[in-house]
Amino acid sequence: MEKYVINEKEEMEGVAEQQMRLWGRESFVIDTDKNLQSIDLQDFVIGNLSDEVVKIYQNIEKKLFVDYSYFQIEQDTPVNFKQSMKLARHRWFPYKEGFSPLFVKSFITRFTDNKNIKILDVFSGVGTTVLQAGLMGFGGVGFDVNPLSNFIAQTKSINLSELQQKEFVNLIDKFEKSDLKEIAEKPDNQTIISYFSEINMQWLLKLKHFYLQIEKPYQDLFKLVFLRSIEPLSTHRKDGNGVKRKTNINTIQNFISEKDFKDYIISFLKQLLIDIQNVFNKGNSNFYLQSSLDSKSFKNHTFNAVLTSPPYANCFDYSKVYLSELWLGDFFVDKSSQIEFRAKSVRSHVHATWEERFTDKGSKIVNELIYPHLKVQNLWSNKIPLMLSGYFKDIGQMLENIYPCLENNSPIGLVVGNSVYDGIPVATDLLICDIAEKIGYSVEKIEVYRKLSTSSQQTIKVQNKEYLRESLVVLRKIT
Repeated sequence: MEKYVINEKEEMEGVAEQQMRLWGRESFVIDTDKNLQSIDLQDFVIGNLSDEVVKIYQNIEKKLFVDYSYFQIEQDTPVNFKQSMKLARHRWFPYKEGFSPLFVKSFITRFTDNKNIKILDVFSGVGTTVLQAGLMGFGGVGFDVNPLSNFIAQTKSINLSELQQKEFVNLIDKFEKSDLKEIAEKPDNQTIISYFSEINMQWLLKLKHFYLQIEKPYQDLFKLVFLRSIEPLSTHRKDGNGVKRKTNINTIQNFISEKDFKDYIISFLKQLLIDIQNVFNKGNSNFYLQSSLDSKSFKNHTFNAVLTSPPYANCFDYSKVYLSELWLGDFFVDKSSQIEFRAKSVRSHVHATWEERFTDKGSKIVNELIYPHLKVQNLWSNKIPLMLSGYFKDIGQMLENIYPCLENNSPIGLVVGNSVYDGIPVATDLLICDIAEKIGYSVEKIEVYRKLSTSSQQTIKVQNKEYLRESLVVLRKIT
C-alpha cells in the first residue's frame, strides 16, 4: 500500500483538503521517532478519529510514568489559587488562574537539590512561583506579556525598609484624612464605564487620583488595592471567558458614606503593611514584561529550575477576563493596546488573528490528524483548528527557547489542562511530552491532579474522559 506523508510546512488548509481526499484508502505516517507508530487509515472514517487518537495517546503513555497518586476529586487541588488567599503577600490580589504557593514549595523540595535555586516562570502571571521561591530565599525570574499581572507580581515582591514602612503608614493616614474631592479621568471605554454604578465609579476614580499624586513604591501599593477593589465594586463578575452581570445585588460592594469607602480601602492597605512587616522577600525576584516566545528574552540568563503553567488551549482570553482592570489601571489606553497584547500571547484562544509563526514547531498529531478533522466540522468557531495547531507550535518554540539557558539536570514543571473539541480529546500533557523529547528533554513523569469539566455537549461526545484532566508534566534537561 502506498504511504502518504504530509509535509509539515504545507499550508494547513491544503493539509485538510488532501487528508479528506485520502481518508479511507491510504496509510497515514507520522514521523514521531520512538514514541508513535504508523497508523493505518484503510477504511478509516471520521467517526473513528477519537479512537485512533486515543491509541496514539496510549502508545505514548506506555513509555511514560503517569502518576495518579496526587489525584483529587475536589477542585481544591495542589495547583488551585484558593490557598494563596490565606497566605501573606500572595493574598494581595485574587487570581484564580494562579498556583498554590504550597505547590511551588513542594515542587522545589521534590525536584531540586533545594540549594542555590534560580527558578524561571515563563508565564509568571501574578508571580506566585518566583515570589514563593523568594520567600524561601531563592532567586527567580518571571516573564509575562500581561501588563496587569506583571505589575501585580512586581508589587507583591516589594520590600520596604523601616523608614519606608513609616512613610507608607503616613500615606495611609493622609488618605484617611483626605477630602477626596479630586477625581481621575474615566477610561476611554464606554463598556467598562457601564460595568459600574455612577457612585462606585466615582469612588474608584477618587482613589485613583489620590495614588497618582504619590511616589513609588507607595503608589504601586495603593494601585494594587485599587485594582483588587474593581470587581467587588462592579456590577459584573468574572465568569468563564469574560464577565457576566451579577445576579445577586448583595455581591456588589456599595458604600453609604465616604468613611465606609475609606475604611474598606484602608483595611486592605493595612493588610499589605502587616505582610510587608512580617514576611520578607529574601530572594532576588525579577519580573519582565517580555514574551517567552522571543528568544531574546532569555539572553544572559541561566536557570536550574522551571515551573510554569502555559495558558490552557481552552479559548480563554485574559484580555477579556481582566478587561476592567486593564483599562482602569491604564494598562490599556486604546483598542490597539488589546491588539498588541493578544499578538504577543500564546495562541490559546480564537479572539485574535495571528500571523503564522514557528512553522517548523508543533505537534504532528495535531497538525496531521486532529486539525484536518476539526477543519471540516461545524464548531462554534472556525478558528479553533488553527488555534490548536498554533498553540503547540508556540509551546514548542517556548521549550526550545528555554533549553540553552538551563543547567544540566534542571527540572522543568509545566501545569497544563487538556481539552476536547468535537469529541476529540486534545491531551496537552502527552503532546507536550512528545514535543519536548524531540527538542532533547527527558520526560520524568506526569502527575495527574484532577478531572476537568467541559460543556454538556462535549461531555456527551467524548468517550475517553480520562484524558480530560489537569496535570503536571515534569521534564529534565539531561546532557
